[in-house]
Amino acid sequence: MRPNSKDSVQLQQKAVEELRHIITGKNYLDQNKLESNSFLLRYLKFFHMDVSKAEKAIKNYWKYCNSKKLECFVTEIPNKYKDIFQIFAGARDHQNRPVIQIPNIGDWLKKLNNDFDKQDELVLATLIKQMHWQMETELLAMDADYAVMILDFKDMPYTFSFSKRLLKLVVDSTKELMPISPDIAQTIILNAPKIIKVLTTAAHSLLRFTQEQRNRCVVFSPSDADWKEQILNFVPANQLRPEFGGTFTGSQMGFE
Repeated sequence: MRPNSKDSVQLQQKAVEELRHIITGKNYLDQNKLESNSFLLRYLKFFHMDVSKAEKAIKNYWKYCNSKKLECFVTEIPNKYKDIFQIFAGARDHQNRPVIQIPNIGDWLKKLNNDFDKQDELVLATLIKQMHWQMETELLAMDADYAVMILDFKDMPYTFSFSKRLLKLVVDSTKELMPISPDIAQTIILNAPKIIKVLTTAAHSLLRFTQEQRNRCVVFSPSDADWKEQILNFVPANQLRPEFGGTFTGSQMGFE
């Protein structure tokens, strides 16, 4: 017999308390994170409520924060990238969760497909990490379960060489961040070509995502003409960028 929602909540709370008891005194987390049910529950859900695996991941998170996390915040990003790698923060969804908006993934991918050098790679990796850690910081401040990230793939170029490069960037970022700070965002993908749907499905299977986690990835194809109406179910118009039919400007991450 499958547990009802009340039983599930009770089981989750029991697992959170067990995990908190195990890591208390080990100095893996500061007091805010240790007391945050949402923070601990993200690890438990990602590891299918396995307390031992969640504790190991938090230990690795502690090691990463003490050795690598600050690197992305001290790396200077040249202003020439401002019009290419656009990431806008500051918005909120209907539940007051943080919203990250990337309206020009197509421009990112054109850059990846044309003369993409080591500096470009460093800048992109730095911005992705800054975005990740900013979402975590905002989630902790409001003890929210996840953030919302909107990606627009309009005018995305596609070649075989680009596909291999994209896969490498995605895999490298996932390998570095997902095991230590997992499951922090609901993703809304706009104007998604078939290759993105294929990669998304494959990633969900590879990472053994639960149905709840899979449901957090909402994909609209170029043929979905009503996406500007549907996106309002997730984020109000006054919190959406003009590219998405809203009026929100926000701050550009990495340059302000």
